[in-house]
Amino acid sequence: MLYALLRVVLADQFLVKYGLNIYIFAAIEVLSTPIYAIGVSRTVRGLVASRRSTAIRWLMVSILGFVAPDAYVVVAARRVPASLYVAVLAWVVLGTILGILRLRRKIRLANRPG
Repeated sequence: MLYALLRVVLADQFLVKYGLNIYIFAAIEVLSTPIYAIGVSRTVRGLVASRRSTAIRWLMVSILGFVAPDAYVVVAARRVPASLYVAVLAWVVLGTILGILRLRRKIRLANRPG
């Protein structure tokens, strides 16, 4: 939740001037954080248990939780400089890469004997 709070503070500082409603953004950010966390956890469980369809469903849930706040920024903000769109896209790409690495580590740890 600290991460969500940091993102809300940064959005308030840099995005409100482009028409972003900080209260809606904060609500989406705070609500999507547990959705993302639960989705990742259940994805790992599904993969470890070799339940591919369950894992894919929960992966979709985690992706929704991950991109929802950024999607709101892209849709709601107006007259935003192109550099801001690049920054949001870079943030999503970086977060995706880190998320995949974290997911792989959790799966490896869950598959360890003992």
